[in-house]
Amino acid sequence: MSGDLHAFHFDGFVTSHPECQEAGQQLFGVLGPLQITHLGETVVLPTSQPSTLLATLLLHANSTVSQSHLCRVLWNDEPPVSGGMASIHSAMLRLRRLLAKYGLQGNGPIGITTEPGGYRIPADPRTLDLLAFRAAVRQASQSSSLQDELALLYRALTLWRGVPVANVRSPVLHESLVRGLCEERANVITRCHEIELARGNCRRVLPSLWELAAEREGDERVTAHLMEALYRTGRQSEALGEFQSISRYLRENFGVDPGEPLQRLHLTILRGEEISSPAGQAFHRAHTSSQAAHLATLPPPANHKEASHIKGAEPVDFTGRESEMEYLTQLLTEGETRRVVAISGLPGVGKTALALRLARIAGARFPGGVHYFNAADDSRPGDPAPLQKALIVVDGAESCAQITPLLEWAGMHTLLVTSRLTLTELAIDHGATVFQLRPWRRSESVAFLRAVLGPGRVSVEPKACDELALLCGDHPLALRIRATQLLLRPDQQLAEAATPLRSVPRGDLATEGHYRERLADEFDRYVGGLPAPGVRMLRALATLSEQPFTLKQVQRHVGAALTDLAEAPAALLSLLEFLIHAGVVDQDVEGRYSIPRLLRNHLLTSENTTSPRPNVMEQVFKSRKG
Repeated sequence: MSGDLHAFHFDGFVTSHPECQEAGQQLFGVLGPLQITHLGETVVLPTSQPSTLLATLLLHANSTVSQSHLCRVLWNDEPPVSGGMASIHSAMLRLRRLLAKYGLQGNGPIGITTEPGGYRIPADPRTLDLLAFRAAVRQASQSSSLQDELALLYRALTLWRGVPVANVRSPVLHESLVRGLCEERANVITRCHEIELARGNCRRVLPSLWELAAEREGDERVTAHLMEALYRTGRQSEALGEFQSISRYLRENFGVDPGEPLQRLHLTILRGEEISSPAGQAFHRAHTSSQAAHLATLPPPANHKEASHIKGAEPVDFTGRESEMEYLTQLLTEGETRRVVAISGLPGVGKTALALRLARIAGARFPGGVHYFNAADDSRPGDPAPLQKALIVVDGAESCAQITPLLEWAGMHTLLVTSRLTLTELAIDHGATVFQLRPWRRSESVAFLRAVLGPGRVSVEPKACDELALLCGDHPLALRIRATQLLLRPDQQLAEAATPLRSVPRGDLATEGHYRERLADEFDRYVGGLPAPGVRMLRALATLSEQPFTLKQVQRHVGAALTDLAEAPAALLSLLEFLIHAGVVDQDVEGRYSIPRLLRNHLLTSENTTSPRPNVMEQVFKSRKG
């Protein structure tokens, strides 16, 4: 963060805001050049020792300031040879005479009082702008509505006229107190930005955000708000550029990367997903036990409230999936009975985006509304209206056991589930429809690149565009990462961007090395969750030069590589079926098998250092063997 306290600007954002009210004029002003107002006349005090003393006392209003501290403020630990205390007494006498000119006599209710070992000046919000500012902020924090809070915060900010006591020359004073005051102001402005963003006023706050970001370089809160405002006004590349700028600043000056909240925001923008501002959630989720089994035992509430719909959902540049949308929409909406549909697929293939798109399009067919449930957290959907059919989206399920209790709880309502597993037990035991989501078709990949990069840039290099999609395996997240890199490099050709993918199959999927949740990391985490025999078999299958491959090739090649399975063809087949169930091996209509291109390239080029660990997938595998 910049240490230049004088990089302090005002652009009229606060004083011209429609919700701002004129603040009263205080007797003493320290939130800007030191000034005194008396009988309607305001005087900015000249730089002098009396002014320094007054500023120090006002910044410590209602507290005794010791003579030793006043010495440090005046002379920076180097008092005059003639004696610091005597010089302070002389300067204080001059200050009292100055105040007397404005009717502020010593030892009065608004004058300087002499205390044991020091001096004190009484003040309140009516006489000192600093105390008026803090009182308004305190009142804002107790407001019952965001609108009232925002109005009070803007009123508080009108009291600021510039750098506090800018006409006072004292390094000790500025380092010890003024820096903290600037932090208070920045916190208030940041809170205003939070509320404005939650209310959707992104364009209104952009000028103030640019200004504060320049003033407070390296402040991750400010950068996060600026990135959000830019992204939500259609300026995705600029938002990503701000992340690169703060990453570079933090790395060069402190040797660190941005914190996890800013990295999560970067990932959200990179994926083109919607941002939910902390001050205004799109919908409310009631918190209960994290155990899914407990949900089935909960009785319905006595008074059901009207169901609420999900607001905003899929990425703003959602591409393709027309045939999937048509098929799944029909599944969800046909007939009057409850339907359960489970979408599975590899990490980053677009399961959540498709589910939220379906919820928005098909949601109008459900009078009970659309309810969202993140299976990874400890919340549950709002209770659907009992007499009206609702659609419940369950995102990120890790096992069938996580969904089964919800089926009884959901009653007549339709469930749309996403999972990296195919959840075949859900289909066998409960009649669910399982749907495995594949990477984009080539035409969809090209359409996505055209939408993100612009038709002009894609049309001049059609072959390079096609090759880039091929080398990314038509995988949505991989293509989004590459497209983002191209947005940040407007002069780079598509053919040049494909070069690293051509030479190294896995490619460098990170953006400027700071995209920590890379697709490769997602694959590592997913493969690491497979049982140990599954990881060994998957890596052996990846080495098959012919893709797709037949069952005989599996038995011959994998059996030779995994000697412990060579004598157990039934176990080999069971393991192959599990890999299909896990979504890492595909089977076509002719009965041939293949590994998704990008995952196979990753397996071939990544080190075999994954330590498989028991988890829900291990348990599923054991149950299938049994």
